[in-house]
Amino acid sequence: MHEHPSMEQLLLDKLFDVIENNLQNEQFSVVELARESGLSQSQLNRKLKAFTGKSANQLIREHRLMKAMELLQANNATAAEVSYLVGFGSPSYFNTCFHDYYGYPPGEVKTMKDRGKLTNEANESEKSIIDTLYRPEQTAGKQVQSSKLKAERRLSKELIFGIIVIFLIFSSATYILVKFWLLKEDNKVEVVEKSIAVLPFKNLSNDPDQEWLVAGQHETLITELSKLSPVKPLRVIGSYTVNSFRNSDKSLPEIAREINVDFLVEGSISGNEDSITLQLRLIQALPRENIVLAQSFTGDISNIFRLYSNIAAQIAQKINLDISAEDKEKLPSPRTVNPEAYKAYLRGMYHLNMDTPEDKEKGLAYLYEAVRIDPGEPFAYAGLAQGYIEIAHGPLGTADDLIKAEAAANQAIKLDTSLAECYDVMAKVYLFRWEWEKSERYFIKALELDPNMALTRWYYAWNLYLFGKTEQAIIENERAQRIDPFHPNITVHLAALYYDVGRYEDALQEALKPLEIEKNYQMGYYVLGVIYLAMGRTDDAIEVHKKLVELSSGWKWALGATYAILGHRDEAEKILHELENSQVNEWNAFQLAMMYGALGRMDEAFKWLAYEPHTAMLPWVAVIPDWSKPFRDDPRFEDFLKRLNLPN
Repeated sequence: MHEHPSMEQLLLDKLFDVIENNLQNEQFSVVELARESGLSQSQLNRKLKAFTGKSANQLIREHRLMKAMELLQANNATAAEVSYLVGFGSPSYFNTCFHDYYGYPPGEVKTMKDRGKLTNEANESEKSIIDTLYRPEQTAGKQVQSSKLKAERRLSKELIFGIIVIFLIFSSATYILVKFWLLKEDNKVEVVEKSIAVLPFKNLSNDPDQEWLVAGQHETLITELSKLSPVKPLRVIGSYTVNSFRNSDKSLPEIAREINVDFLVEGSISGNEDSITLQLRLIQALPRENIVLAQSFTGDISNIFRLYSNIAAQIAQKINLDISAEDKEKLPSPRTVNPEAYKAYLRGMYHLNMDTPEDKEKGLAYLYEAVRIDPGEPFAYAGLAQGYIEIAHGPLGTADDLIKAEAAANQAIKLDTSLAECYDVMAKVYLFRWEWEKSERYFIKALELDPNMALTRWYYAWNLYLFGKTEQAIIENERAQRIDPFHPNITVHLAALYYDVGRYEDALQEALKPLEIEKNYQMGYYVLGVIYLAMGRTDDAIEVHKKLVELSSGWKWALGATYAILGHRDEAEKILHELENSQVNEWNAFQLAMMYGALGRMDEAFKWLAYEPHTAMLPWVAVIPDWSKPFRDDPRFEDFLKRLNLPN
């Protein structure tokens, strides 16, 4: 006689469908699971405990872990990538959960598989999400005892198969298929990501010449807090976003809600030639403002990193981050510094973060002075590496800048292997040189050391996009946006990725955000016009790209390409004529290639596509739809792709 599925089985099937549909959403929790199942959280947990012995949190986590095993066995992604694909916000937290569940870290999955050491159960979980057989009438209303589960886990493979066979033959009860393992009762408290934003520090001296010192201390505390992220999930809001609240009249709860954080830090800096004093307040802003810590800290400049390491540790304790002794051993030890070299480094970074070529030059000069004062100071080399990579990526960059960036980053890494910034620089060096696999390896290493490097995630997202991994790229770009939500580059490129996969309404929403913060943001107008064009809003597309040209004549090619696509050939040819009579360089060559392509003049288009030296954006002609469309049907496009030497 055919047996109908029980109510428990139907509920579990529904729950697993919901979890699977939200697998990559790290914010998905019991709240959403209960809502979509039509139950309250207490009802859901009570039902699950009654017939599985598991909580809803465990159900979600173990489903993610089994999917992770499946992906790791397929060997199509790194452990860090898999952690994001299954909804873990932190690779380090993923590693901990995976080890607790399977008994070994995710990095050993391939090795154990090759050696035949994975158990039959683990192999099954890699092929699909395993269903565990149990008798509902024996478990309903009872808690599954952890000692019994541990005993079951020790059973041999043959005995487990024998038990299953006996159940199938002799039991008249209905068996419910459950998509998680009943291997152990996990009584650990669910670890939840904490979040914090360090608001801009105030300058107590009121001396504008001391702003470099205040800005440097602000960035140092952000960096020290971020160093905790590899051992405990802590989201530290990026500098661009927090600096946007300088002189803001918004209340602390308003700020916390706007950027979605639990805690805020306020600080005031005063200092002299030898020491720094920081007056600090740690505030839990929601549901109502509550001061958690208020203290004054003073330290010698030579021990500045020890000072901020201690401050970060106190903050971690106050927000219940639960840093264990074992965790502390994994953290880099603070170093002493030469005070004069450190101050030259801070001045250098202060000027590098400004926009003018004069400031960039002044910043590099200060950093070279820091190296001269103390050739063994890794931060000075790290600063030089960051400065040169930024210049190399800009309109005035040269191949020589890449060489200098690489040399400085390598020297910094030799002096201190814990500097995530230097691995980030190396990733970009290899990216611009089209050494794709090395680039990806360094991006992953940088993010392992500091998961809160928003711009590194953004670059890595575009690395993934270039490799055809668009959905993973979107996930990384979304994570970058959670860390630095107001950064225009991050948000507008997320809009471009949404556009690529046809999510035009989402793309439009994201493209408009940066223009609310920075009304003359040029890339924002470019992407917005492309989205309008895709949505059929042709007049809006033209108007937006006209506005873009008003902001900078360097974007005339974008307006010209829009005219060409819409059949306004005369207007497009007029802009093309202006470009043909301008000075030839890699940026101008790229513009000409795009214009000729949009007009269908493919011989000229491919000629300029082959121009050397090339612009850093050239490889993305292979994947960005409106760039690649004119070229794709031409046989010469295959030669272009071979030249890029992309993976797969």
